Amino acid sequence: MKNNQITVVFLLRNGRDAHQNLEEFLFQLKNFPAGHPHELLYLIKGFNEQEVDKLVDKYELDLNNIVEVPDKYFDLGSYFYATNTIKTEYGLFLNSHARPQVKDWLKLYHKSLELNDTSLVGATGSYEANGFTVPFYTGTSLKDRVKWLQRFLYRLLLSFLNFNNNVAFPNRHIRSNAFLTKISLYKRYIQKHGLPNSKRKCHLFES
Repeated sequence: MKNNQITVVFLLRNGRDAHQNLEEFLFQLKNFPAGHPHELLYLIKGFNEQEVDKLVDKYELDLNNIVEVPDKYFDLGSYFYATNTIKTEYGLFLNSHARPQVKDWLKLYHKSLELNDTSLVGATGSYEANGFTVPFYTGTSLKDRVKWLQRFLYRLLLSFLNFNNNVAFPNRHIRSNAFLTKISLYKRYIQKHGLPNSKRKCHLFES
């Protein structure tokens, strides 16, 4: 892989924690150098034109490094929209909550991809990971509690639906919050299987 063939894609989804997510990402980006040459692309998801202008002004973002995407098809669909803009051979896709944690983080991704002769590298993963996970609880109002219960029951239902989709050990489940892969490979996968329209399809992609 040539030194200039990676684009780091940061997805920023609109919401009450959007500004905090961007601030934390930029702070970590400054304090933990990537250690490898790269392009940087911001995927701005679900913002209107005025909101985008405010982000650009407040955080001094380069308009040439911004792609606006609709708020649908989950993170994986947003990444696919970005592939039409990316000119490099490889893309490192980061969701709104992904943060660099160590110096030379991109260099580590790059080395892992080369040394293991693989098609995809992820920062997080697990085995047989289509099971149930308890959602985070935020807020104290009755409305917040009802929303949490809805998420809890939804995830519980998903765990039953996905039970037969778990592949026997050693199935390597790669989280889609921070992964590096070849752009052409990712595009072929989405073109073959379609944009994900449910959490279940996102989980199957990860597995």
